Amino acid sequence: MKPRRSTAANWQDPTVPRKRFALKNLWLFALPAGFLFTIWFIAFGCNNQVNSRTLQGITSIRTENSQRFFQLKVDTTNWRQQGRGSELSTLIPSQGKLMHTFLIRIPGFDAFARIHPERKDSTTFESELPNVPAGKYLVYANILTYSGLVETITDTLVIPGQKAALAQSEAVFWEDTYVVTNPISAPRKAKPGENFVICGLPGVKLAFEDGSYAIMEGKQNEALEAGKAYELNFELFNPDGSACLPEPYLGILGHLAVVRSDGSVFIHLRPAGSFSKTPEQIFKNRLADTTKLVNSPVAFRDTVDSYLARLKAMSVPEREEYLMTEMGMYETNGSGMMGMDHSNRITFPYSFPKAGQYRLFLQVKRNDKVLTGIFDVSVKDSGQTL
Repeated sequence: MKPRRSTAANWQDPTVPRKRFALKNLWLFALPAGFLFTIWFIAFGCNNQVNSRTLQGITSIRTENSQRFFQLKVDTTNWRQQGRGSELSTLIPSQGKLMHTFLIRIPGFDAFARIHPERKDSTTFESELPNVPAGKYLVYANILTYSGLVETITDTLVIPGQKAALAQSEAVFWEDTYVVTNPISAPRKAKPGENFVICGLPGVKLAFEDGSYAIMEGKQNEALEAGKAYELNFELFNPDGSACLPEPYLGILGHLAVVRSDGSVFIHLRPAGSFSKTPEQIFKNRLADTTKLVNSPVAFRDTVDSYLARLKAMSVPEREEYLMTEMGMYETNGSGMMGMDHSNRITFPYSFPKAGQYRLFLQVKRNDKVLTGIFDVSVKDSGQTL
């Protein structure tokens, strides 16, 4: 049976910007497993405007022992003819995860989830699914190949309804998360419920579910311009109005997913100023030996899986400290965070590729809980008056 071809990126507009950022002759297998995270941060995290090559996924939902599970299979049809072979066996982790997956309900963009499926075999990834509401969802899953190329796997997925909330393991509440918000077509009409957050606008206070809040720099009635380089700035505050210093979430202090209202643009951004130059120089030195290549995909995959297993066995604080230490951004001698501007202000450099309506999903951590805030922005063509 030929796999179905329903891609999130082609939901309405097939025009998807694709840019590549490759490190050639990258030899990872001889590097210590703990150093793999630093490799990702150089290949992906340093250039926040990287977009990715798009692959097709085949996603599904199953229920087992009163829990729902999300499954993604990478469609590898014609890969042999394309010479891609065992490429999926030589993936490397980013932020301690092999896959970062985002689910966005359409057409309203009114439900958002972030999950981290684990590898079951070379083409299959699976994770527990949070209690997201029923509906049709765009699926975007980021993976990173050993060559330094970011791949985005896309699909559309129908999540069925359920009579009652299903059981969830503790892991879901630590790193996987979801929220419900206003439809993008009616952003100010609220229907509060579980994990609900009201969508915000630039220059307007957006309250998180715990009473803290964020403000996106800008004016609510002022459109941004396509193709122009921006610094998307967010400031975080505690409920009493004092500055809120975010806690590390997957090794860094904030995340931003940017999605166009037709699903044709998606990117997952990391903040500026969250990378130390020290590990970058170490990495360049290690690249000096380019005479050896990754020639055993099975052994490579086992090395990565062992690294991920060690991370999974750690407590959340231990894992965050470990990831930041690997990047040279944290010193265990008492100096604490290094190489990051640890303040209540988070900046994401970005250039919107084309005009349209965009929804921004900001994720930070406070008091051991991941918080998600949503902002709507309008983007016009250069020189256009709205």
